[in-house]
Amino acid sequence: MGEMFSRLLLKGIAVPDGFATTAFAFEDFLTHNSLHAHLYNLVQRLDKKTFRTSKKLVQRKLPIR
Repeated sequence: MGEMFSRLLLKGIAVPDGFATTAFAFEDFLTHNSLHAHLYNLVQRLDKKTFRTSKKLVQRKLPIR
């Protein structure tokens, strides 16, 4: 987890202190909230070379359910 945390920080991705989850818990969260299709669509809109979002996508500021 520490290595992943460090890599995310280097890419400018903020991770709250003490935050961790399992793949099973994340999958369960996506399923429970019907988020698979929404997440897939967002990932498709990423710049595949830099994995950054466009300003237009970021400006939407969708609420977390």
